[in-house]
Amino acid sequence: MFKETKNKVQTIIKTGEETQPSRLSGPQRLQECSLIVIVLSSIFLSVALFTFSAADPSWSQTAWGGEINNAGGLVGAWLADTLFLFLVL
Repeated sequence: MFKETKNKVQTIIKTGEETQPSRLSGPQRLQECSLIVIVLSSIFLSVALFTFSAADPSWSQTAWGGEINNAGGLVGAWLADTLFLFLVL
């Protein structure tokens, strides 16, 4: 708290406002971001598969005028249809 010099005493005050270095390095940040993307993609794919409807317009359907019932929209309908098609074969 106090620092003595030859002629006088100086007061040294430390505040908690010092900036701390980032705790994650570049590769660690990339790994964390990719994990977040994988989790969000998995959630989207799960929702698309759970709300699959055979009547949705998709890759294996010839009729394109129907309403999309999949919660993932057109992309979810295509992904769910393609995955079900290749998983069943």
